[in-house]
Amino acid sequence: MSLINSLEKNFYMGIDESNHGRFPEIFVAAFSRFPTDVLNKYPLSKIRNHKKLFGHFSKRDYTFLSIEENDFERVSKRDIHGIIISSLLLNELPPSFETLEIYIDGIISPEKKIRTKEIIYEHMNIEKSRLTILSGPQLDRTYKLVNLADEMAHYIFRKSSPNQQALSKHRRYLLS
Repeated sequence: MSLINSLEKNFYMGIDESNHGRFPEIFVAAFSRFPTDVLNKYPLSKIRNHKKLFGHFSKRDYTFLSIEENDFERVSKRDIHGIIISSLLLNELPPSFETLEIYIDGIISPEKKIRTKEIIYEHMNIEKSRLTILSGPQLDRTYKLVNLADEMAHYIFRKSSPNQQALSKHRRYLLS
């Protein structure tokens, strides 16, 4: 685990993507131990200030996936959310966490949430009782952590080259 160091026992993950429906899709997970990053207390701006973006990650971390059309073809629709989340989580879980709360911008059915927890358990060995998944429209305007994931996804998609992405220590690859 990189920069996140706290006595807080909850671990938070905010997920958003850029270029939805076109390829490559960039999925970003922002990680935090700060409960204030997941308070639903005010509408957040979607105005992106890339100059300040990396300062937000001095005490948080992030990972990203660049997913091509063939990646979606090789993973079943039933399993895709769990595979994406597990891929983003790889090597990011702190040893001392008790619960993992995942905030996803977008609607996921209750059935898919159950399957996603099963996949995360299979790949990451996190008991389903320690996982919470909250999803919904506009979570990137509701929760700071998802807003940061949204801004980073936008930055990676718009401002970084495929070569920069490939060399990034934050890059993850889709598990199979």
